[in-house]
Amino acid sequence: MIDRRCARAAVVTLVCALACSWAAAPGGAATSSVVVDATIPTVTDVTATGCLPGVAGRTDFGVVIPGSSAVTTSDCRLVLGTNAPSSQLLVTQSDGLLAPMFQPARGPLDALFDPGGAEGAGKARTDINGGADQVRYVEIQPADGKIVAGGTSSTDFSVARYMPDGSLDATFSPGGTDGNGRLRVPGPGGENAYGMGLQSDGKILLSGMYSGATDDAIVMRVTTGGVLDNTFGVGGADGDGIVTLTHAGSNEQAYAIRQMRDGRIAVAGLGWTTPSDMFLAVLDQDGNLDPTFSPGGADGNGVQTVDFAAGTDFAYTMDIAADGDFLLAGSTGSDIAVARLDSTGAYDPLFAPGGADGDGRLTFAVAGSQAARSIREFSNGDIVVTGFDDLASNDEGKVIRISSTGVLVPTFATGGADGDGVQTVDFTGGDDWLRAVREQADGKIVATGISNTGTGDDYAMVRLLADGSFDPTFGNAGAGGIGRARVDLGFAESGYGLAIADDGSLVMGGSSGGDYGVARMSSDTISNYAGTWAAGSNTFGACLVDVSAGTAQWNEMGVGNCSTSTAAAWNPIPADTTGGIADVVTFSGAQSGVTVDLRFGMRTATSQAPGAYIAPITFTFVSP
Repeated sequence: MIDRRCARAAVVTLVCALACSWAAAPGGAATSSVVVDATIPTVTDVTATGCLPGVAGRTDFGVVIPGSSAVTTSDCRLVLGTNAPSSQLLVTQSDGLLAPMFQPARGPLDALFDPGGAEGAGKARTDINGGADQVRYVEIQPADGKIVAGGTSSTDFSVARYMPDGSLDATFSPGGTDGNGRLRVPGPGGENAYGMGLQSDGKILLSGMYSGATDDAIVMRVTTGGVLDNTFGVGGADGDGIVTLTHAGSNEQAYAIRQMRDGRIAVAGLGWTTPSDMFLAVLDQDGNLDPTFSPGGADGNGVQTVDFAAGTDFAYTMDIAADGDFLLAGSTGSDIAVARLDSTGAYDPLFAPGGADGDGRLTFAVAGSQAARSIREFSNGDIVVTGFDDLASNDEGKVIRISSTGVLVPTFATGGADGDGVQTVDFTGGDDWLRAVREQADGKIVATGISNTGTGDDYAMVRLLADGSFDPTFGNAGAGGIGRARVDLGFAESGYGLAIADDGSLVMGGSSGGDYGVARMSSDTISNYAGTWAAGSNTFGACLVDVSAGTAQWNEMGVGNCSTSTAAAWNPIPADTTGGIADVVTFSGAQSGVTVDLRFGMRTATSQAPGAYIAPITFTFVSP
């Protein structure tokens, strides 16, 4: 307990490690909240709620849509417990300046990505070894923004690494037979790479298959410098750095690979039994099957097979949920199949309980024959699956949203042709497939794949709002409607991989005319707050929405509650700490458990570009 007779103040600082991302129109309320607790002196208790979870250290103040409003706001709640009178709540920027304000990718290619390339700015093509090359997966290294693309070159596994500007990274596999920035790894036979993942230490995991007497699943690991990792799978039949997963008499293919949070490696695919079942294997960090996963199972320690009633089952994709569960998706017969297994390899009894295939397994059919190609758990626990249907006329892409308990989300794409929970994505032309899917920081859904124009194939990308409707701020002409974009590198393209950079730009990868093809959609950077918005003005600020107890007032503005109208009073938040700290609210008299609702916002002209405006904010509570 702090002695209130002490002359010095007890100062508690809580950095808002939240990203309040709003898919609704400006001024919309949060649909869920995350609580951040702080360890502070006993006389004071601070909790922040009312913001959607996101990237730590950032607070997103909404999405501005031109013409819809001159003010964009978002609300956060602070719960303050104090017995001391004359306490103050202060607000400032935690890094001295607002971060750059990013306009989420809208469809135009990024002019700063490979600007001198033969295919034009925003697009890069890479020949690995003169044969047929195809990217199957892309990732962005979090430490430096470099782009890692993995796939197949002729009959070998291959990796290319690009600098953020689209040029090949000369420090990756320098002096290799195919040139700097490119690595080709011959395996024991004819190989195809289907999956890739980045380890936390930057090493690259690749998975796929090779053809021998039967098809066998194969896993490789590559160092950050671009050579085969000889500490992985040491002493194996195929040499150091390579691990083969096989089962007598069956054909195995490893379509997905991920590092688990404890450092182990999960591999998913098809085969292992006859007829084919999905399989999930867990390896230790050295590449050995982990005997603690699915111990004593019919398929041996370290391996679990997933069987659906239809007979032939394929797992084309995998994700690891926040609670450590494994999510597998693909097909069974002619239907889409999704399975959820716990960390031991057992079916999750809370996922799709009582279904025709048993607990933990979900099967559903839309028009035609279907397969899922990508699965991701989203920030609210929902599961989003992308794939396609194989129709007699034209194939169509599918985006499906499932709850954490295995039920189609009825508020997603409500009233669609395939029923609630399923959005059909059709581009103008011929067949369309969706493969990779990701969630943006603002909750929007981005998926990429292939679209036939009627005369050839292009990369295809779609962006949906969280409710499954097409995003009106995204797309380019001729793709078949709002929310859809095509990218043509001048050849026949097939899109597989998708990654989202920290600035919101969208990177896709696949094949282009028999070469690696990588393209990036722009995320326009709007100037820093300090350069665009007048420091200390009412352009960017905070105001008091409500206080649950006691008397509160604005020291500087002398106003009470605020609203979203342009006439509302704003307490300016300084653009840097040298300009002082905004004294948001003061309390008179002894208080306890005071709840303060604050509204943060930015005044914008109706002509302002759409964008997510990001600002790291620090709350400081001073209790005498």
